[in-house]
Order: sequence, then C-alpha cells, then structure tokens
Amino acid sequence: MRFLSAVYANEEHSAVVAQTDKNGAVLISEADRPALWSDLMASGVAIAAFERPPPPTLTRVSKADLWRRLTDEEAEMVDAKLAASPLRLRRIFQAAQFIDTTDPDYDALRAGVIAVVGKDRAAVVLEPTH
Repeated sequence: MRFLSAVYANEEHSAVVAQTDKNGAVLISEADRPALWSDLMASGVAIAAFERPPPPTLTRVSKADLWRRLTDEEAEMVDAKLAASPLRLRRIFQAAQFIDTTDPDYDALRAGVIAVVGKDRAAVVLEPTH
C-alpha cells in the first residue's frame, strides 16, 4: 500500500486520515495501528495540519426557550400578538416544538416578536439554540 496524502485527524496529532492507493481513506493512530503508523511516518508523505470543522449552523429555537427568554409582560404581549395572527399561522406555531429560521413562516413570527419587543430584544428571544 502506498500513501498518497495525509491529514491529522485531531489537535493532538495522535491520529491521521491517510489516502492510500489501495484502500482509499484510512484512519491511522499510533496506539491502534502502530505498524501502519510507522509505515506512514517512514513514507515521507507530508501530513497536513488538523483543521477544526466549523461549528454547526444553528437554525432552531425551542418554543420553551422562546417563552423562558421573555419577561412576563413581554410574554403577555407576544401571546396577544399571536392570538391576533391568522389561524393558519397560529396552528403552525401551536403544533411546532421548535421554530426554525429556515421555515417559510419564520419571518412572519419574527416580525410579530419585533413589533412587540423591538429588534434587539427579538434577536435575543429568537436566538437559535439547536
């Protein structure tokens, strides 16, 4: 087996993902596969630095978190605004456990919250956590 390229799989540099000519991508660590590790180190293939993957994009906020973030007064006003919304939007909101920023109806909900608590406070109340 010939090593084509390699990249460290962690910050500790104790594991490598190596591309090989016969087996494709192979995970190698000195502790688990010492012979293969030695072969890789002796191969002369440069090992690229570990790159931390980007954090996941958060798009959802639980409705429970939304209500917890509101003061009692804000919650009363948001509830009144929601009660005045079209039936379809109310039913969607009532049925959902989460509010997703990618949902087509999110902008309508966000606009309602902004109308009640203002843009800056709405950003805090609607901050995605999932």
